Amino acid sequence: IVMYLNCSSEKKFKENCQKAFNFIDRKEIESIKSSYKNGHNKKATEFINEEFGINVYVPTEYSTPIKSDGIFVADFHSFNDKEDIIKYILIFEIPKKNEITTEEIILHTDSILKIYVQGETKNSYVEIDKRTDLYTQSNEIYKGIWSLKNGFMAGPFIMKIYQKEEKNIISVGLVFFPNQEKREFVRTFEAIL
Repeated sequence: IVMYLNCSSEKKFKENCQKAFNFIDRKEIESIKSSYKNGHNKKATEFINEEFGINVYVPTEYSTPIKSDGIFVADFHSFNDKEDIIKYILIFEIPKKNEITTEEIILHTDSILKIYVQGETKNSYVEIDKRTDLYTQSNEIYKGIWSLKNGFMAGPFIMKIYQKEEKNIISVGLVFFPNQEKREFVRTFEAIL
């Protein structure tokens, strides 16, 4: 992508920079999504589409141990001398009532994480870290930090909310990759969820 910015004032320069950033950001997401459209877990994608009515492209590296009424969980674990990576994709529904608040979404998400993303030690489980603020990208996309309750792990997550007629569909991607950059994982979640 080549861009030319011709600006007559500092205000116009800032506006054009923001437009350029938004354009590049959108193109990066489209490129990532396109690469997963061509190679993904087709059975998982079909299940998600039929069960929840959304298109999510689950990478083939994930195992999909939980596919049941109202919940989908896929995970990827890689433990070896070179890397220690854990990634999860969770999709679930919340019955729709008048207007759902961010606090209610987080509370419901925590209840799902507590059941389906547990640590190795007894009574340890993942929850959204309340000590850090959620970054709200839009009314449908939230980013933040998860942490392991009764344990010593943490990492970034991204959550998307899809509002349907009778229910809200929540998709969550989270990663644990200690002492390494995690931007690529979060961008991938942003594209495929």
